Amino acid sequence: MKPVYDDPARSIPSFKEIYEAESLDWAVIGGLAAIERRSEGRDTVDADFVISEIGNLQERLTSMNPRWFQICREPDGNPYPVQGETRDGMHFDIYVAGIDFEKAVLDTKDENHIASAEAIIVYELMAMRPVDVDDIRSILADCYSNSVKDRPTTPQLTTSLTDRPEHQHHHDRLPPVGTRSPRRR
Repeated sequence: MKPVYDDPARSIPSFKEIYEAESLDWAVIGGLAAIERRSEGRDTVDADFVISEIGNLQERLTSMNPRWFQICREPDGNPYPVQGETRDGMHFDIYVAGIDFEKAVLDTKDENHIASAEAIIVYELMAMRPVDVDDIRSILADCYSNSVKDRPTTPQLTTSLTDRPEHQHHHDRLPPVGTRSPRRR
């Protein structure tokens, strides 16, 4: 049985040491990142990272003594991704930031190197498995509950929009709330 991970701080120390030794910019993505951004807990069986460049990663990973790892190559020869498994059985994927989105993930990570909620949602939309859909739902619920106290209430928002002169004429044409608009014939 594969080990289960539910705490990025305990799951990534050896990777953090490698990335910092190589002076690589990096971020946690995937399930471990989702755990940090969700309103409810969950666990994962792997770790996913995006890094700024490959550097001497192969050498550093070898020194970590993983059970196995391989650097996959794109048709143009660029390394993408690095896959492997640690001695304790944690599968890992390390992606080299090659497109603007991945570079933006590195720019918007938090102080703990966890990808932003928005970046995680984009990654989860690409995978779109049931667990990813649940992550999206939970992340959005958490984002909403953390920011709702700062948002204007519906009456405040409606008033602020309809009080502006440029919206007066549109507002006058709307039927009163709770009534149906006339059917077109």
